[in-house]
Amino acid sequence: MFKKIFFLLFIFNLSFIRQVAPLDGNESVIGCVEKIQQSYVGNRNTKKFHRTDCNSVYKIKDKNKTKLKNRKTAIEQGYVPCKICKP
Repeated sequence: MFKKIFFLLFIFNLSFIRQVAPLDGNESVIGCVEKIQQSYVGNRNTKKFHRTDCNSVYKIKDKNKTKLKNRKTAIEQGYVPCKICKP
């Protein structure tokens, strides 16, 4: 029973993602999720950026936190992706 419920939830989530950000044939589902998630948290001290739900974000001092609009902007500003959350 649990496996069936999990499978249905998984399928529902994929269909929701496609409705919000449709696949164009060259994108993966991960690419669609990235379209939905718009912002990241950057660490001014280490120049790393993280997903907002990354455990490392809670360790960053408030004075070193910066909000980054998207992955492209973060990389253009010299930030590198976190190796834990892999944004």
